[in-house]
Amino acid sequence: RVTSGSLPDSSHSDTTVNVNVYAVSSYPKLVTTAVDQTLTCTIGELDVGGTPVNVVWKDPDGLAVSVSDTTNYVVSQGRVDGTGIQLAELTIKAVKLADFAAESSFTYKCSVTSSQYADSPASTDLNVVAKVLELGVNKVNTPQLFGTEATISCTVTGLTKELDSIEWTTSSSVPVTTKHGGYTVIDGGFITPNGSQTITLTIPGTLNILNETYVCLFTSNEHRVTNQTAAVKSQIYNLYLRPNGGCRVFTGSNLTLTCRYF
Repeated sequence: RVTSGSLPDSSHSDTTVNVNVYAVSSYPKLVTTAVDQTLTCTIGELDVGGTPVNVVWKDPDGLAVSVSDTTNYVVSQGRVDGTGIQLAELTIKAVKLADFAAESSFTYKCSVTSSQYADSPASTDLNVVAKVLELGVNKVNTPQLFGTEATISCTVTGLTKELDSIEWTTSSSVPVTTKHGGYTVIDGGFITPNGSQTITLTIPGTLNILNETYVCLFTSNEHRVTNQTAAVKSQIYNLYLRPNGGCRVFTGSNLTLTCRYF
């Protein structure tokens, strides 16, 4: 609203001034360092179908990421969708990710400036955190009674998606499948949020008569491993009941039995 300072009786003049604001956000992402990874900076509250804002990325050392550095990066500004959201993406190539292989996490930053209003200040830098996953395998083999059904398993950790392939074999590399000899193989499926997959093998009682080693093989493209192996033992025990050696038993006396498993 404007009024005259020299003409106090003059009427005022009203002009509507729009203040355009936007919101910038990101969420931590779980990544591996063996394949390309994409970080996202989300800009909201923009005009639907309007002009995208400019997004600048900085690496963990605070240096600006160059759009021309196609050896290490792919930069995508994105567009404003039908809900007023723009997704700006930075794809970090595996050759660059190798620098972070020994780290538990690393942080890039994004900042936003208006592409319509050159005098508008840039937003503050927003941290875009990447948490590095390490591939691991946990094996479970609970001893089972001779001739009874037994289940063994291997749990693969450090995943962001389901394993690309799984397989069980005997120690002599003979494939073991659900359709073979009464075995049951379950791939478990990918479990979030702990990023793991448990692969189980159930051995029928008719085959669970010896201590045997089975091999779990799996492929994870996101870790660039193919047919990685984990040996899991199926252990059995037997129960024997026998009186103390050389003892004689008389009516009315106590008898001690010893139970041992082997």
